[in-house]
Amino acid sequence: MTAPKVTVLRGVEATTADLATVRARIARDLVIDPELVRDATDEGYRTGYNAGFTAGLEDAATAIDAREQQRRGELRSVVERLAIAIDELDGRHRDVITDIESRAVAVACEIAEAIVGHELAASEHPGRDAIVRCLQLAPADGTVIAHLHPDDVATAAFEDTAAVYGRAIRIVADATLTPGDAVVDVGPTRIDGRVAPALARIREVLAQ
Repeated sequence: MTAPKVTVLRGVEATTADLATVRARIARDLVIDPELVRDATDEGYRTGYNAGFTAGLEDAATAIDAREQQRRGELRSVVERLAIAIDELDGRHRDVITDIESRAVAVACEIAEAIVGHELAASEHPGRDAIVRCLQLAPADGTVIAHLHPDDVATAAFEDTAAVYGRAIRIVADATLTPGDAVVDVGPTRIDGRVAPALARIREVLAQ
């Protein structure tokens, strides 16, 4: 049996043909070089692989970037909440400290007032004691004029004040003062020995 005549095309660029449209009888005798088919197939595979690999890398990079953006956002949110919590805690801490300090000042002043009040009540000579306190701060030279509450004048006045106070003193009754208080003038210097203003100054210093 005689083999059919076959025409082999070499060196011709192969193109894709739609076999459904090939109707010429001569097409049955065409044989495409298998090497060309393999080359075309390999080239198509490589192109598709490279395109898929590149697309996969891009998708992976996009996913990683999105995940990092999400993590940064979550971390930022945590840091912001932590900062708010610290501010709130710090505010509460300051409030507690302020309250404790205020209470401590109040208690300290109450104790001081109670001690002073007890000392004044226990003293047999509150006027004299008040003058002695003031003289500790008075200049050594100069005429001394001591202002006392009228009730304290009797316990503080002596004919020989130098024997009692170590210097000559003129005692003046002053109804504006409180028993146990004294205001001493030595020349231009005034020593305020009033108890209530002294306690008020102590309270103010402690409050600061």
